[in-house]
Amino acid sequence: MKRKLLLILILVLAVTGNAFAIDIDYSGPVDSFTDLPMGETAAELDPGALTGLIQINGSLNSSEYYDYDNQEFIYTLASGAEIHSSVADGMVTTNTVDLTIPELVNATFYRDGLVLENAVGSFSVETPGSYVVDIKDGSNFIQPLKFTIVNSVTGMLNEYVLPNNFSFTDAKRDGAPVQFSRGTVDLSEEGDYRLSYVCNATRVPYYLDIKVDHTPPVLALENVVDGFARGPVSLADSEEHSTIYIEHNGKSMSYRETLNESGSYTVTIKDAAGNSTVYKFVIQFYLNFSSILFILCLLAVIIGIIVYVLKSRNSLRVR
Repeated sequence: MKRKLLLILILVLAVTGNAFAIDIDYSGPVDSFTDLPMGETAAELDPGALTGLIQINGSLNSSEYYDYDNQEFIYTLASGAEIHSSVADGMVTTNTVDLTIPELVNATFYRDGLVLENAVGSFSVETPGSYVVDIKDGSNFIQPLKFTIVNSVTGMLNEYVLPNNFSFTDAKRDGAPVQFSRGTVDLSEEGDYRLSYVCNATRVPYYLDIKVDHTPPVLALENVVDGFARGPVSLADSEEHSTIYIEHNGKSMSYRETLNESGSYTVTIKDAAGNSTVYKFVIQFYLNFSSILFILCLLAVIIGIIVYVLKSRNSLRVR
């Protein structure tokens, strides 16, 4: 009887195409992070040689599968519709994400809380941000897929919490090991990180290489004292690859290295890591070269008028 059950098990694994290199007779210690025999790594299982589908997670509203042939995740809704993604639900990546959302699916696609239009069919996204696919599937509202795209230099993450059914296998900062739990790594300290993890169901390994920078950019604004300036304000000391947004009296204005006009300003500087600093100040009325030149011209005109009037009066008296 035991022999028949064993043969049936081997046959089922062979048919599904997901027969991992499992040692049925293995009885030693198991790694608590990967559920593999102690000392065996995910790479040794050669996931690239596997084919077919394997289920990762499932619920009443949707089920998550991995397609070895196309190296993508498939989210099957209760209606039977499928959403295809190159990343898993909850994953963080620095790469472009490929998606397929059928037109008949009542889906809304968000980036940082804003709706992205025309997000149907097959398309790709690469702009850094937090993405969510929101689905109205019959009478149910579900979010089968959410993920985050970050720059290789980022301040967006204070920790990385892995998707369900994934486990970290290694984590390093500046080449030195850092502590991690099965599904979480603290990223509050700045440095160059290499995070290695694996999907427990598929045994496919993943890596995230990022430089964490939480330091916000600064501007000297030397002429600004207690929120006021009595002269021009320079923005020339902004750090490389930063972006500056300027509002003057509540209206957006194009970037300029020096602010000369009087009025109320809001200046936002954002660095390549996504950190930002906001400055608010007022440039009070002051006499610059243009103002002085205008006043001198105005005085010259006034003096000219006075001289003309006086000469005109003298001319009338002589007659």
